[in-house]
Amino acid sequence: MPVRAVLLALLLLVLAVPAPASAQDRTTRTWTLAGGGVLTPTTGVQASLARLDPADLTVLPDGRVVLVQRGGSPRTRNVFAIEADGTLRLLGGAAGGRRATSAWAQPDGTLLVTSAGSTVDRLDPATGDAVPVADLAAAPGFTGRGGGLQEAIRLTDGTLVAGDGSSVWRVDAAGAIARAYPAGPDAPFLPQALTPLPGGAFALANRNRTDVVRVAPDGALAVVGQIGFADPDLATLPDGALLLADPGTSTLRRIDPAGGGEEVLGGASPGIGDGDGELLAAIRTNPQHVAAGPDGLRYVAEADGRIRALTTDAALPAFVALTPRGHATLRAGTAEIRASRPGTVTVTVTRRGRTLASGTARVPAGLSEVALGARLRGRDALRVRVSLAHATGRRAIDRATADTRRALPRTEAVRLLDRQLAEDGGGDDQTSYGSERGRCVRRSATRIDCLVLAYEIERGSGGPVKTTRCTGRARIRLRPDGVGIERVPGCPRS
Repeated sequence: MPVRAVLLALLLLVLAVPAPASAQDRTTRTWTLAGGGVLTPTTGVQASLARLDPADLTVLPDGRVVLVQRGGSPRTRNVFAIEADGTLRLLGGAAGGRRATSAWAQPDGTLLVTSAGSTVDRLDPATGDAVPVADLAAAPGFTGRGGGLQEAIRLTDGTLVAGDGSSVWRVDAAGAIARAYPAGPDAPFLPQALTPLPGGAFALANRNRTDVVRVAPDGALAVVGQIGFADPDLATLPDGALLLADPGTSTLRRIDPAGGGEEVLGGASPGIGDGDGELLAAIRTNPQHVAAGPDGLRYVAEADGRIRALTTDAALPAFVALTPRGHATLRAGTAEIRASRPGTVTVTVTRRGRTLASGTARVPAGLSEVALGARLRGRDALRVRVSLAHATGRRAIDRATADTRRALPRTEAVRLLDRQLAEDGGGDDQTSYGSERGRCVRRSATRIDCLVLAYEIERGSGGPVKTTRCTGRARIRLRPDGVGIERVPGCPRS
């Protein structure tokens, strides 16, 4: 697969944070995978430059991280994947044009998604199609007063489990619906953060009583951990243990679902986790959501909107990437790169298949500059290939596009904006809505501003009625790493 490996290509904002841990595990790596930027999330936007507000995280079997965008744009289809090249790709949303509230990756590569309703939908990332697979409107005790279903998972025995924040139900293969555990004074109150466990069991966070509960296939309940007074999240690690993001205590913890205790892995305060075994890293702000990949990598969405990947040196994959500054230094004849391991880096720059410059250097882990022997200019996009040969004999490769043009072409700018706005659309048989481009003005050689207009079409007996209003501006800029779009609120006074 061509290639910046998932999580690696775009670790252009990579943070390498050594921290003491167990005797076997001396160094921890924390990578900023996505978020913290100002660009509206849409297909093709670099994940680390996007303005994200994750409502949920999950990991597909192929290793791609999937996030559900909570607020802002787009209005409906809000499930994104972080691609192997470090960009976002819009996968879709819930069935019927509804906004997804959660996503959970199934072994077949599809996603279970919920929305503010009574259905659990199956979203196909390849096509963007979402179809209902279960409707809990007739479930005993389901009212939807909490905003409808909040999450759904599939257990190892194939049973579907869904919750709305006040109750949890099982749906078997025949479609029969039953409560997941008996009602009564000991039943979880305000349950959330469902995650499957081996043998047909699952775990949830019992928010009102501040504990983590294991629910057996027969509905038997067992408390296995504690949480603070905030909305937590759970994920299941490959070894069957639970990974807990606990905003109430600002910590990331590992819990034994068999009741064998828990350990602190890291937290928002420096030093939290020291001496507690496998310290992953200090969380920068406050952990909100977690997911675990099939390769054992852990992902944390924090309060600042950033998604970080956590691992240790022992499991650190090899990667190399051209940094954002490296795009700009090409003009001066150097390429700034970041490598996860020491080795030999080769940088080759081509235009239309012709090699313009190249350079090779021995580099340590971290940031380095590679001299190319020639200054680069031109009106066309440059293709940059960076490869790292390291001690294992394997080679890591990054491919990037750099832009040395002096001016942003208007046609290319508006075409890119139109493509982004097309992803805002949605609706049903009665109403449809979306965004379209208004008047565009060139502000400089490298910047074009366009009005963004939101429209809504209502279909009634008198025919369709279209309403349009201005919602803000799109600033289209030519940057060293290509054309970028920033959507900002604010319309000119009439």
